[in-house]
Amino acid sequence: MWDHTLNTTETKVEIERPESSGRWVFSVEPVYPPGHPKASIERSSQGSPGTYKVTFVFNRPATPRFCSDLDCPRLMAAGDSLLEAGKDITILKVDLFSDPAHTQKFAEIIYRTNDAHRLSVAEIQVQAPSFEEAERRAHLVVLPIISWWSLRYDIAIDISGYEVLEAATEVRRWVFNIEGGFRKFILDKADMQIQSDPHLRPIFSVYREGLNATHPFYQCLSFYKVTQAIKRLRAERRAAAKAAGKPIDEPPEKIPDTEESLPFSQKSIRRNFQPYLVRKYSWVLDQLRPRIRNALAHLDPFRKSLVADSFDDVLQCEKALPALRFIAREMIQNELGARFGQHPGN
Repeated sequence: MWDHTLNTTETKVEIERPESSGRWVFSVEPVYPPGHPKASIERSSQGSPGTYKVTFVFNRPATPRFCSDLDCPRLMAAGDSLLEAGKDITILKVDLFSDPAHTQKFAEIIYRTNDAHRLSVAEIQVQAPSFEEAERRAHLVVLPIISWWSLRYDIAIDISGYEVLEAATEVRRWVFNIEGGFRKFILDKADMQIQSDPHLRPIFSVYREGLNATHPFYQCLSFYKVTQAIKRLRAERRAAAKAAGKPIDEPPEKIPDTEESLPFSQKSIRRNFQPYLVRKYSWVLDQLRPRIRNALAHLDPFRKSLVADSFDDVLQCEKALPALRFIAREMIQNELGARFGQHPGN
C-alpha cells in the first residue's frame, strides 16, 4: 500500500507514479488563503474526532481492476454492479438496528444507482476519532452486507475503492488500486531457456498471479506459495549435490539492515519492513506463517481467520505484503543463480 498526502490549493496535481501496482492511499488537505473563514480550521491527514462520510464504489467483474491515473471524481462516479434496481429508484436507504424490535438504530446506509439503474455506491456516516477508525467502522457495517448479497443473488460484488471525507475539515482520503510504473523490455535469449524449466514454470505463474491480484489476501497467499515452492526445489537440489559429493554454496538471505538499503523509493513501502530488518528470510516467513499464510488458507468459524470484510485483516496483510513479495522475488533470483548462473534484472 502506497500512502501519499498533499496540501494544495489546486484541483489537479501531478505526483510520482508508484513503483508497482497495488492499493494506493491518497489524502488531500485543502489549503485556504489567509482571512478565509475555513483557513483557521486545523487539519491533519490522520483525522480528528468527529463525523466521517465513507463512500464505497462498487465494480463489476468486467471492470478494470487497476486505475492508470487517480481521477477521483471520475472514479467515484464510475460505480457499477450486477444488482439492478427499479428504473424509478435512484436512492435506497437501509436502516440498521441493534435490537430485534427495531427501536435502537445504529447506522444508516445509502445506496445510489447509476444511469443504468444498477447499484453503484454505498454511503455511510460514522463517528470516529480518526480516518483509520472511520474506515474500520464503515467496513464493519457495509462489507458484510455486500458479502451476504453476493451469496443471496449468487453474483460477484466487489469494491473498486472508497472515499473517506472528514466533515469538519473537508480533508479527504481516497483508496484505489493504481497501476505501477512501466518497465523497459529487452528481449534476451537466455530468458527463454530459464522459462522453459518445467519445475520453475509453476512458480513464475503463481508470482504473476500475485502481481495481477488486486486484493492483498490473494497477493500474500501467492507470494507465500512461491517461497514454499522454492524451498522444495532447494531441498531436492541440495540432496542431489550432497549425493554427488558437490559443495552447497548459496548466498545468505536476510532483509537489509536499514530501510534506506531497501530497493524501494517510497517511504510508505520501506516502513513496512521495520519489524523485519536484519532478519533472515526464514525467520520472517516463520513469523508470517500462522498470522498470514495459515489464516488465509483455512477458515474456522470458531477461531481467528482472516476475512476480506475486516479492515484490520486487510491492513495486516497489506503491511506484510511488501516483505513477502520482496522475499519471494529474491528467493527466485537466488534459485535462478544457482541453476543457471544468472537471473533476470530488476
